[in-house]
Amino acid sequence: MKKLLLILAIILLTNTALQSAEVIPVWMNIWKQGGWVNDFELLRGEDQFIMIAGLEGSGAVEIRETLTGELVKSFPLPTASYFNQIEITPDSNKIVITTGGDKVNNPTLELRNIGNFELIKKLDIKMDADSVDPKNQPYYYQFRDIIIDPIKQYIYAFITKTNYYMDEDEDRTWLKVYNYETMEEVRDLTPQGYEYEQMKCMDVSDDGTQLAVLNEGKSYLKIWKAETFELLIDKQLYDNSYFDPKDYLCKAGDIEFSHIDNDLLYISGVFPNKEKSKNPNFSASGFYKYKLSKYNFYKDYLGTNQNDKFILFDNEVRVLLGMTGIVVLNQYTNKLEILSKSDIKYPTGVGNLYSKKFNFFIGRASNIYSGFKYDSQTIIEAGSEEEMIVSPNPTNSFVKINMNCISETSSYSITNQSGMQLEQKTISNNLNSLEIDFTSYPTGIYFLTIQCQGEIKTYKVVREG
Repeated sequence: MKKLLLILAIILLTNTALQSAEVIPVWMNIWKQGGWVNDFELLRGEDQFIMIAGLEGSGAVEIRETLTGELVKSFPLPTASYFNQIEITPDSNKIVITTGGDKVNNPTLELRNIGNFELIKKLDIKMDADSVDPKNQPYYYQFRDIIIDPIKQYIYAFITKTNYYMDEDEDRTWLKVYNYETMEEVRDLTPQGYEYEQMKCMDVSDDGTQLAVLNEGKSYLKIWKAETFELLIDKQLYDNSYFDPKDYLCKAGDIEFSHIDNDLLYISGVFPNKEKSKNPNFSASGFYKYKLSKYNFYKDYLGTNQNDKFILFDNEVRVLLGMTGIVVLNQYTNKLEILSKSDIKYPTGVGNLYSKKFNFFIGRASNIYSGFKYDSQTIIEAGSEEEMIVSPNPTNSFVKINMNCISETSSYSITNQSGMQLEQKTISNNLNSLEIDFTSYPTGIYFLTIQCQGEIKTYKVVREG
């Protein structure tokens, strides 16, 4: 009887069953001074986070403990508004924040010291001559989102000109690049006529080489080469066969470059497709993976029906999704591990932080912000004739496999997340154990496939730094 026995720790991609998944609330705070919690970021070391909250006279920037939510220090911010954003510079010593952008205060972009909140540099956005709309309603500027470059001293910013009415088609949005040390404009990346396309979300790659942007309406995925501002990808996401704007209307939810695969981009949103819509079970609302080298989507998780903010964790195996409640998707089983509706009192939808150090989440919605843990446990189903496990996993060097395969030879192969085969070998089965060296591979997730007498098993191996 043929056997393949692999011993110790790995997640088996097949024959697994969910044992338990649990959201564990740890703390919850309510901002009571008026307004919302507008944005937050983890500080270096992840022991603390910094947040911006409140409106006008009640506004503040606060530093709090990650695991308890307790206040460490607070700085008043009298020009705070609902749209304010905060980013931490790569040296972790300074913050860039936006202020104002309401009907009282003009928007500003500010560089401040984290330790004492001292103002270092400031940019005021002035109103131009086009100060009223066709209905004689005044226009206002606001920073809708900012993101900081991890390499260069750049801030990428969405600036919207709005009359604060529901007719958003009259709003205009620009994509600007600023040097946050000098507060000088470096580049206006808004393509001609694109300012009416309601740009909604963006991300910059970890190596600072690419900037990705999504817009609503007739959506496009646009990716620029950050060093030269060359437009590399301009992918149309709406279906040309739709003529009614109500049918082709796209929603940009969220966008994030993979942190372990330079060729991978994650996207959430609503992107109707007429061909797929012939399937009555199809929903255009979902979470997608985009292959940059292929200029196309190669995986979607439309069954999640989640199209807003998301956060990746567990080496991108899991995704926290949704605007209300808690939805966790396991990408490798393509199944939801947990689905908690909005009766959960711990907010997760508007924005989330994840501390890898503590395996800990901080969520916010409106004036509530909270800390919680997610506990997921899986077991191998009873009834499987052999246990299939490899160790150690995660690894930063070797994995060891104890072999018991009754065959003259067997083989193994290693592929990366993109499906590219990195190694393939045939081995002699007179060996009692096998060691495979992952030292030369970059940090990330790999798939180890072992074949013995036609029996094939695949395992996920995490290569840590």
